Amino acid sequence: MDHWSYYVDYFTSALALLDSGQEDSATVTDPATPADSDGSIDTRWQVADCTLEMCRDFLSLVLSENEALSKRLRGPYLAHLEFYRRLHERGEKPEELLGMSMFCFQS
Repeated sequence: MDHWSYYVDYFTSALALLDSGQEDSATVTDPATPADSDGSIDTRWQVADCTLEMCRDFLSLVLSENEALSKRLRGPYLAHLEFYRRLHERGEKPEELLGMSMFCFQS
């Protein structure tokens, strides 16, 4: 969760899919995909993130999991900042997608 290079690669891939017009129907067939307790593949891992909303939702999930840790990691917070920066560079409006509350992280 704290490996910075994973987030950078994630954003690069997701934004490349968005730019290419890739539909979210591309499913992952990797046998190492996380599974639920009954052996079925968790639906969150069946589709490649290819929209800004999917990226936002993924980061929200990572951040909420980080909040539950006794010792919080810096990676999820830096990932939000990196996503904001990339949105801004693309001419998007990061405040509308992420909201200004992203800067109000609790300690």
